[in-house]
Amino acid sequence: MTDHAHDHRVEVKKVDRLGPTEVQLTIALPADVVTKEEARTAQKYARQAQLPGFRPGKAPLAMIQKKFQDNIRRDVLSHLIEAGLTEALGEAKLVPVSEPEIQVKEISFGEGKAIEFQAKFEIEPEIALKKYKGAKISKAEAGVSDADVEETLERLRDRMAVLEPSTAEVVEKGSFAETEMSFVTTDDKAKAEMPQKAFTVEVGNGKLLAEIEDSLLGMKPGEEKEVNVHFPTDYFEASLSGRPATFKVKVLELKKKTMPELNDEFANSIKAGSTVASLKEEIRADIEQNKKEESRKAHRQQILDYLIENNPFGVPKAMVARQAQRLLQSMEEDFKRRGSQVPGLDEDQRKALAESAERIVKSSLLLRAVAEKEKIELEPAKFRERIDSLAKGTQQTPEQVEKFLESQGILNRMKDEALTDQVFDFLISNAEMRG
Repeated sequence: MTDHAHDHRVEVKKVDRLGPTEVQLTIALPADVVTKEEARTAQKYARQAQLPGFRPGKAPLAMIQKKFQDNIRRDVLSHLIEAGLTEALGEAKLVPVSEPEIQVKEISFGEGKAIEFQAKFEIEPEIALKKYKGAKISKAEAGVSDADVEETLERLRDRMAVLEPSTAEVVEKGSFAETEMSFVTTDDKAKAEMPQKAFTVEVGNGKLLAEIEDSLLGMKPGEEKEVNVHFPTDYFEASLSGRPATFKVKVLELKKKTMPELNDEFANSIKAGSTVASLKEEIRADIEQNKKEESRKAHRQQILDYLIENNPFGVPKAMVARQAQRLLQSMEEDFKRRGSQVPGLDEDQRKALAESAERIVKSSLLLRAVAEKEKIELEPAKFRERIDSLAKGTQQTPEQVEKFLESQGILNRMKDEALTDQVFDFLISNAEMRG
């Protein structure tokens, strides 16, 4: 088709700023453009229409226009609004971040009149950065102490501990008990129950319902009890939240935890070839790296707090809604990996989700504004470091990794992340260290 066949000349008659992030355009398509498009569309119908007594495409145009008038004009209106809006957005230099709401003001086919319509949509806010340097950030935590290393070693020993038969006669705080439990709800709602299942529980660690934990204390192996409980209102399984139930609890056997000795044999079981001394050094290095990472996250959080507090602006609802949906989707995927579903969100939880989404959107827009103001561009060497690190971890060449990322549509996202790192580096270097 020639440009003449698709004449989409438009007139942006009015640009109304309805708010910091909302715009309404009043757009007119000249009468001759409407007439040409109506004729073009009628010809298209004429080529395809099959009318009694005429071979395909041979029916008189006037007959086609009369029979398919409503369809032709509907197609004309749809096409011209879509094409006209595209032209108008380019002319007004606006980029919608929400689906435009269209309202047709005037339409008079066949009368030599223009088509006029309004398009209302959200756009990104114009951010005039006021303060972005001089954020107060906390100093990194001091080095790794021997106590930090010993604490980690104890956790490793605890993880490698085994449960052995105990000589204790009754359940005490700190006991490990092999039990059988079942329950049935006792309110007037639809009955929920759990058939008898075996559990090994540590009494006193706060992971059991309080009524069950209290009832276990003093029980002997072979002893059974019925325990009335109330599930907490914030119970992870929403269908049981706040409901009363009766548990049947039986203690089968008592166990005690035996931890391995801290020696080279233990170190080797954690990592082949390790000694206690080398394991301690590796633990120290890991803790130091973790503290650096925690400090880095804290600095970023403090920078974002400073930017948001000192540069207020309105955020498009559509951008917040999309980000909230991404957060919810991430939650769903996380729960799915753990074999469960996201519980229904109450009003407070939905509000918190929306607030988190709004903060993420604001943070992203502010960081981009800083990059533009300071002319910070992606340093190829910084991006190569990321690719090389991934290549090393996956035992592939950098070229293979980059090709894979591009095929998955995430290469540009990684470039954005690398640029974001550079922006944070700039802001932290211009921050005020305290503490």
